[in-house]
Amino acid sequence: MRPPPVLDRPAPARPVPRRLPLLALIVFGLLCGAWLLSLDPREHFTTDVTELLPAGERDPEARLALSLARERQARVVLAALEAPADTPPAALSAAAQAFAASLRASPAFAEALPLGGQDERASLAAFLHARRLELLLPAWLAERREQHRADAATESFPSWLARDVFARLDERLSAPDGSALAELVPTDPLLLLPELADRLGSLGASPPSAAGRALIWAETRAGPLSEAGQQPVFAALAEAQAAAREHLPALELRYTGVHRFAAAAQASTRAEITRLNLLAVAAVLAVAALLVRRPRGLLHLVPLVLLAALGAATATTALFPRVHVLVFVLGALLSGVTIDYAFHLLLARREDETYRGRLRRLRVPLLAAAGTTLAGFLALTFSELPLVRQLGVYVAAGIVCGLGATLLYLSLVPRLDLAPRAWRVRLLAPRRVRLVLLAGLALVAVLGLARVTWDDDLRSLEYPSPTLRAEDAALRAAFGQADTDATFLTRGADLADALERWHAFAALVPADTPLSGLAPLLPRAADHAAAGSPEARRHLAAFAQAFPAAAEEAGYEAEAFAPFLTALAAHLAAPPPAHDTLLRDTLDALPGPLGLLAHHDAEGAWLLSRAPRAFAVPPEAEGTISLAGIEKLNRVFARYRVAAVALGAAGLAALLLISCALHGLRTGLRTAALPVAAAAFAFGVLALAGQSFGLFHVFGALLGVCLACDYAHFARADDGRGESLGSIRLSALTTAASFGVLTLSAIPAVSALGASVALIVLTALVFVETDLFSLRRHA
Repeated sequence: MRPPPVLDRPAPARPVPRRLPLLALIVFGLLCGAWLLSLDPREHFTTDVTELLPAGERDPEARLALSLARERQARVVLAALEAPADTPPAALSAAAQAFAASLRASPAFAEALPLGGQDERASLAAFLHARRLELLLPAWLAERREQHRADAATESFPSWLARDVFARLDERLSAPDGSALAELVPTDPLLLLPELADRLGSLGASPPSAAGRALIWAETRAGPLSEAGQQPVFAALAEAQAAAREHLPALELRYTGVHRFAAAAQASTRAEITRLNLLAVAAVLAVAALLVRRPRGLLHLVPLVLLAALGAATATTALFPRVHVLVFVLGALLSGVTIDYAFHLLLARREDETYRGRLRRLRVPLLAAAGTTLAGFLALTFSELPLVRQLGVYVAAGIVCGLGATLLYLSLVPRLDLAPRAWRVRLLAPRRVRLVLLAGLALVAVLGLARVTWDDDLRSLEYPSPTLRAEDAALRAAFGQADTDATFLTRGADLADALERWHAFAALVPADTPLSGLAPLLPRAADHAAAGSPEARRHLAAFAQAFPAAAEEAGYEAEAFAPFLTALAAHLAAPPPAHDTLLRDTLDALPGPLGLLAHHDAEGAWLLSRAPRAFAVPPEAEGTISLAGIEKLNRVFARYRVAAVALGAAGLAALLLISCALHGLRTGLRTAALPVAAAAFAFGVLALAGQSFGLFHVFGALLGVCLACDYAHFARADDGRGESLGSIRLSALTTAASFGVLTLSAIPAVSALGASVALIVLTALVFVETDLFSLRRHA
């Protein structure tokens, strides 16, 4: 008998070899690690708060404040050498000179100058005296010409000017401080330098002296945020202290500068990153261990977190040439977000179902959860604020990498079972109770949101350093830099333009408010041109001829003024320099701290001035702003917070569209309402607790809404067995633990982010457990 024919049967699907997912994960990890190790941390990472705002900021005031923070002022180091009060002044002066000489010899420093000593005053006096005629004579000559016209004098201007010089000289010498000018008068009978000193005011004054203390002003060559601007600077200061101690062994050094703050911030932030990430992972694992019976299986989640963090860091550093370290501090949130997908896949496991079948069953809520979070954070990439863009890329890349790593890794361990513990508390609320809860929710949200106050402070992003702040304040007070004056900054297209704008501003200053600044040292373009004209030079030559007779007539010996007449003759014999060249050369040659009172480059110029009290800058004073410290940047920060809210609203719109597309209009609206209500309730509670809100509360709300939306999608996918509820419970509690860790951060913004997200996800968990929005299908 012939055997029956064998029918062709379809060959079973060949499973993907397990080594392929494992190989893909290993290659991915190695590539990301190699990329990150190839980066120079000093070049690619920053802790500078000012870099949180874009360099090309549209607001001219903010751009100007940023420029001021990044210019030579940031390279200044203020040092104080302290010795016993009975130390001989000569020995202290020698120690200060040795300290300054050691700094000048170091390649890390460009300049070092002891302040308050004879050498400093002599250097400044010599600088001004040598340039008095070319800098101060034009304005003086213009003023005297106006006075000659006002007096309606009949005699010629040169003759009137010669007599006027000695009349004003008699008046000044008869003043109480007139005797101090005796040595200066033979070379400066026009009183150019004394009048300049009156106008410079406190800007040109030496710091207050104290027994046993010497002050040194220094400027480094490299910026304080670069590698060359930190450790080499500290080493040079240590060497200079050793050189000074050769004169005074008991000498102590105190110093301050942006360099010290930057180094402390970098060290503290690195420690903060390590501490928060380790605590976040530990908190997530600890909470999860309480909710599952096989906690050893949680170790499989560690590679997922690491791979997500590697992918996020690689994508962010590849797209941005410099990344703020706060992005990595906030990256601690990925510990809670990444393992959400693993929880949903693991806790929905069924004995009679393959891993592929599980993926097919959960593909809709899984992709909806990842898609809504991804859409929310991708919206942040359209922000103008660098940190916002970087954070959006970091979290979005972490979500994609985390989901991909989860799908591949769990295919290697398809039988992994965490064995969740039974949840014996049933919070399912009847319909009437839900209505009462919704009314109470709405009341808390409305009352709280009505009390929301915004406090946008850029300093909330800084790691607090109270000890350094106190030392800095004490040292700056010793240098006479107590923050009691109002500071103004006048900008222009070039130095000549800035100078004209400063004079326009000075004319509008209240009469009882003296304005001191460097501008009186610099001649205006019109005065410089008038003083260099042939007519003015003829008048000055005639003035020099009439000067001896006027001196004799006023009771002075004409021969005593020979140095002045010689200098005037040399000035008239030399061709006048170009105005812009004169201004640039003068500012570039200013010694010590005076050189920081003005700045010029290809993009423009600015001049600094001060007044003893604050006042509003008149609108007519074009180009002049009041430097009210950090408040200028805070206003820009507030504008970016508004922009972040707008981007968040766009993310919410994407969330709503995705929900309605997946679940239909009515269910989609309820699904989207759950996360929004959770955020409103959380903000209401925080507001009622008296907390002020800022930009990072907005970030927290966006992330919390995305996570709560994940829970809403999985709650809707639950078929009555409670599998999705178990994963939501585990995910929400571990996420709350992860972000609860961030509330321990010393950085206020990071703490605010942690509090916002933790409260939102816990509120969303309560909503799911009570089925407040009627999303679950009940068995």
